[in-house]
Amino acid sequence: MTRNEPYRDRHEAGRFLANCVHARVAPFDPIVLALARGGVPVGLPVAAALRAPLDTVVVRKLTLPQHPDIAFGAIAPGGVEILDPDLVKRLGLTPLEVAAIADRELVELRRREACYREEHAALDVRGRTILLVDDALASDLPMRAVICALQERHARRVLVAVPAGCHAACRKLETEIGELVCPFRLELFPAPHACYRDYPPTSDSEVCRCLRESQVGMTHEMMT
Repeated sequence: MTRNEPYRDRHEAGRFLANCVHARVAPFDPIVLALARGGVPVGLPVAAALRAPLDTVVVRKLTLPQHPDIAFGAIAPGGVEILDPDLVKRLGLTPLEVAAIADRELVELRRREACYREEHAALDVRGRTILLVDDALASDLPMRAVICALQERHARRVLVAVPAGCHAACRKLETEIGELVCPFRLELFPAPHACYRDYPPTSDSEVCRCLRESQVGMTHEMMT
């Protein structure tokens, strides 16, 4: 399935994405793992359609304060750090400067993890098929960092699914991981909000609400 027009919002994007991936992952009892924050409201309808558990993972892009839209790297849980060495060189960043930026983002990563986990531990991905979801793919670096973290946790298979993305970033990620679903690809990708008519910021409270809603749905599914 492909698409050539913006989504109404993240929830519509999630429902559309679920139709795109259902046949590829439903038989394998997947876990839907959504990147926080914006990927979580996309992941909620995906998980509901697949009758799969929903969890979240926090990944932080590494950027310069004066250029927040240009990512030269990303960090993920478990001490994973991915860098674009060519971009780091062009930006003239020293190892100490990179480390300082990574340390700053690690503080926020840990804050969000503590907030979203509440009383629930992260789902065990060992030996499982993981559907990795975000609201858009502007850069391949955050996904690469999360995939590396999942490999270290011994996930069996990882399929990336995003409603929309930059064509170049999608091609690059496909070359590296092989399995990617993105129905709406743009050659010129000004920003993720260009793929949505309604694209408000996702708050911490919305992430927690989506996770609780999914857990309630899974509990009801098991009882019926």
